[in-house]
Amino acid sequence: MPSSVITNGTRAAAAAGLTSLITHWGVVDTAGAAIGSRVANTAVIDGTYTVRPSADLNIPVPAGATVGGVRAYDAATGGTDRGGWNYAAGETPGRETFNGAGVYQVTAASSGFQVP
Repeated sequence: MPSSVITNGTRAAAAAGLTSLITHWGVVDTAGAAIGSRVANTAVIDGTYTVRPSADLNIPVPAGATVGGVRAYDAATGGTDRGGWNYAAGETPGRETFNGAGVYQVTAASSGFQVP
């Protein structure tokens, strides 16, 4: 039976291709549904194949929403979810509930998701 081998070169190419598609970032609730609006920002990749925002993010969140994770997208609306991360209950920084409309802050240097 044939098997596939993912090399660092293949992983780097996949990560570079992925980062070239990302134009916006947004947040999702604890069920993974998009909430609020997305913000324009590109992505970068580091030596561990972690895709992260190219700069810190300030993402608007509507009143009553609970942020459960962050996603990268290829469009301001619609488009495709290109990956992201979820926060476990109690994780800090992480999940946050907004009683009133607010802004969820993402620090680029300490955030991101790995390309497998």
